[in-house]
Amino acid sequence: MPIAAQRIMPCLWFDTEAEEAANFYCSIFKDSRIETISRYGTEGHEKHGREPGSVMVVVFDLEGQRFVGLNGGPHFKQSADEEVRHRSIEARLRRKTIKSGACEPKYQGASIT
Repeated sequence: MPIAAQRIMPCLWFDTEAEEAANFYCSIFKDSRIETISRYGTEGHEKHGREPGSVMVVVFDLEGQRFVGLNGGPHFKQSADEEVRHRSIEARLRRKTIKSGACEPKYQGASIT
């Protein structure tokens, strides 16, 4: 897919597993590849606390659809609606039907706004 044709690039947030997830997704789809991997440097270590050289961002292509995998860490917790969206994307990538209640928040009492 030409870059101009794709107007939105979904971003999947991970603690540390972006590269592992991209490799997994690329193993499922035939016409898929990892495009780039950006790594944390020594700059900003006092803010992000990541080891220099560890993966920060992975850009990958699944059958023409580009995605970004971000190792944002556990510093920011997902809200219930973000979790539902993330689980919905994962289900779509696995080409499974999402049944009613399948994407409910896993935390009891969490609300979706």
